[in-house]
Amino acid sequence: MFMSGPHDRPIQFLRPTGRIVFTSSEVHDPDAFCLMGITRATWQDPLVLADVEHAQNHFASPVDRGEARYCASKLLILMYVRHLARALPDVGVLGFNPSVVPGTEIARDRNVLQRLGWKYLMPVCTPLLPGIRSLKKSASDLLWLMTEADGRCLSGHYVDGRVAQPGSVDSRDEAKIARVVEVGHSLLAAIFPPAGVG
Repeated sequence: MFMSGPHDRPIQFLRPTGRIVFTSSEVHDPDAFCLMGITRATWQDPLVLADVEHAQNHFASPVDRGEARYCASKLLILMYVRHLARALPDVGVLGFNPSVVPGTEIARDRNVLQRLGWKYLMPVCTPLLPGIRSLKKSASDLLWLMTEADGRCLSGHYVDGRVAQPGSVDSRDEAKIARVVEVGHSLLAAIFPPAGVG
């Protein structure tokens, strides 16, 4: 049984060679190229990000605000990957970037031309466009990461396809990671008090 903090429930029963794979994204990094042109998040304290009224509310458009919140969630996931990898040294904890995968419903709130392009045009153009992967390629990379990759060696890393990358500056900021974990534990403790409390 593994615990990542005093307020966490057991994460999972895992063998020392086991692994946990979280889905992050290049959109966690405001400086990374992304063909989609998705609105990127700016850093906010996790308590603000947990507040639906205030998270990324400096964006006027509801679509831009929603996309920025999505990007912020991918940043927080990667930060938690880095924390959990240290908390569970015998387990591989990995942040996977599937990259941009056209044909999904992620552009559903965009205008009709963008939706059509995303769903029908971009899948055909995938081999020609930078930073885009087909669903088959992305699924193959994920399967490799879950079954064949050296999970212990890659633990705590942001894996783009099959290559470990540094990730954004914020995702490596130890003070911000500690704050994410602190807020996460406090929010969870409010819902699930630690054993013997209450």
